[in-house]
Amino acid sequence: MRLVSLAICAGAATLASAASAQISDEPGEIIVTANKTDQRLIDVPASITVYDQRFIERARIRSLRQLDDYSPNVSINQIGQVGGTFISIRGIESNPFIINRAAVYIDGIPFRDPDAQVLADAAQVEILKGPQGTLYGANGNAGVIVIRTLDPGEELQGHVSGAVEAFGNGQSWPIRARIAGPIAEGVRGSISLSHEHGAAYVRNDASSIGERGSIENFQGVAKLRIEPAAGTRLDLLAFRTAITAPGVYEQEFAPVDSAIYDRNYRDLFNGGRSVARFGLLHDAPKRTQEREWGLGAALTQSLGGNTALALAASWRAEEESSFGTDIDLTALPAAAGGNRNRNRYLNLEARVSGGATGAARWVLGAMYYDESKRVVLSTLAGPGTLADFSPAPPQSAEARDIAAFGQLILPLVPRLEATLGLRYDNARRGRQQQAGVLDLGPLGQFGFAAADESATFDDLLPKIALSYALAPGAQIYASVAKGWLPGGFNLEASRFGAADDFGRYGKESLWSYEIGAKAELLERKLFLAGAVFLIDAPNWQEFNVLTGPSGEAISTNFITSNAAIRSKGAELELQARLVDGLELTFGAGYIDAEYRRYRFSPTQDFSGNRVKLVPEFDLTSTIHYRHKSGLFVRGEARVTGNTALNPENSLIQGTIAVLGAQAGYEGERLTVRAFASNLTNARYFAGQAYANFAFGNDGTFYAPLSAPRILGLEAEFRW
Repeated sequence: MRLVSLAICAGAATLASAASAQISDEPGEIIVTANKTDQRLIDVPASITVYDQRFIERARIRSLRQLDDYSPNVSINQIGQVGGTFISIRGIESNPFIINRAAVYIDGIPFRDPDAQVLADAAQVEILKGPQGTLYGANGNAGVIVIRTLDPGEELQGHVSGAVEAFGNGQSWPIRARIAGPIAEGVRGSISLSHEHGAAYVRNDASSIGERGSIENFQGVAKLRIEPAAGTRLDLLAFRTAITAPGVYEQEFAPVDSAIYDRNYRDLFNGGRSVARFGLLHDAPKRTQEREWGLGAALTQSLGGNTALALAASWRAEEESSFGTDIDLTALPAAAGGNRNRNRYLNLEARVSGGATGAARWVLGAMYYDESKRVVLSTLAGPGTLADFSPAPPQSAEARDIAAFGQLILPLVPRLEATLGLRYDNARRGRQQQAGVLDLGPLGQFGFAAADESATFDDLLPKIALSYALAPGAQIYASVAKGWLPGGFNLEASRFGAADDFGRYGKESLWSYEIGAKAELLERKLFLAGAVFLIDAPNWQEFNVLTGPSGEAISTNFITSNAAIRSKGAELELQARLVDGLELTFGAGYIDAEYRRYRFSPTQDFSGNRVKLVPEFDLTSTIHYRHKSGLFVRGEARVTGNTALNPENSLIQGTIAVLGAQAGYEGERLTVRAFASNLTNARYFAGQAYANFAFGNDGTFYAPLSAPRILGLEAEFRW
């Protein structure tokens, strides 16, 4: 996990400068940029996991959802193979209905609600743990993930790869290609393409339209770097993604206990069929289609000395439609739901930085963010096709954030530095909702109240850190930081107006306290880092669903802000290259996260329960050995401890061990490998569990499944 060549000018709103395309086995200086200045990893007073290009390629990290496989106290949850991705760090949990509490930036473009983003040509990944509100603002409560992809170099370079992946329900065929190099004097460019088509991991054997589930995913990225003069650089980026998934809805809930599910519904509704281990029996017609495109630009200008100006802008658009949430979760043609979304995002940032190592270093900046979302919910009562879904009136939400921030790194005495930061965030939130009705068949009619309202929220976000260099390449540090989320408005619908009192919710704030140490030893062949932390959130946003007397849903999801949580824990990371060709990594994390206050109703008090979707502990390890002939073997393991799958803590997922392996040949131009993930074919769940939406408490729960065992072959050629 080492970065070989210096990477500059990345961060919250500037396109990234990436590592070289060459992958070296020699340990080098690790430079991180997520603090919006270039710093050696060993000098940053914070817990950061870094994956460099070599580690990313050897681990076959192809998706945002894989990042938690190698970093302790990081959990990435999902609600379906093509649905949203939700990142929890150190017990600060994210979920589908609240904005991610971990900020994600890919080549400087913010993704506040990421999906399963493809990482086809990642050069470096930085995972900062703990609130990063001072530099990143509202959705950095849990931490920040900064991903930088390869930039075009001075020489013509490229690669092409293809693979086949096999799993219980079918196969998938991913391919990737990239070409990069000079175009003219001072101008370089690159084009990256990736495409994957195959069966869905979870098969639906009761589809009323005969679609068991397949997914086609395409991504294209074009980058241009222009350097007209010394000290001036302009980076341009454009991307396009497209997902088409017939037979798949963005949220998929499988029965946790298949035996109870079959006993309840096999003969009653499912035509005598038993549900497959990685399967569904839903009659609802399903189809998901997503189209996303974006543009980014960043100008970096030297102002003389060590002072530089960075200006950046990005624009992103999404068009999504997803149909087929099966309300009764059986083959009964009772009711189904769907949605169409149209989202637009604009981000602008200006930043000036200066100073030098050993002296005061500083950064000052301002940010503007604008977001608009429009959603049309739809329902299908009884049997029908995709054309028979009936839409409700549109709902829309707007967000506008402005901020000013600064950070100063100040030497106090020899070996002792202070980091002081402050940010002012001002956030406007609004909603527009027309009165209307959703017909949910056996659940009755859900009503929308008319609404047109907005409100402004603001906060000051300080950060203070002290770091002491024990020796060159070793430090201890302590930090205090604040994070927040603005309040807002719910776009909710409910039976008989049951959710009318939940139209608005307040802001969330938290404080984090951390003590840690890190060291580079044996000429950077060994890296050790550890930290302990305490995070208090006295006003915590949670999402809820109103339920009837039998546990059936009587509202859509909505957010409240009257909960409180505390999370405390520790983590340890090790990276070692003590023997030529052998690389080891190990991570261990422990979290005690509980709701200190969470009284949702007179009969629903979750105070004292564990925070949902937060493992009690996790262990990660990898071992990679490459012989000088190019032959290699690799093993991976991740173990997660007991995890509450709902706030009631009525369903606890026990300890899960997931194993992976590779073997193959890695040469200068060619890599060929056989690989396997989830070797034991463990069946476990990747998101929150619910009672049956239509029938309520039927003896089991329903939750999104993680991927099954995948076996594959891959070949890559480079030039």
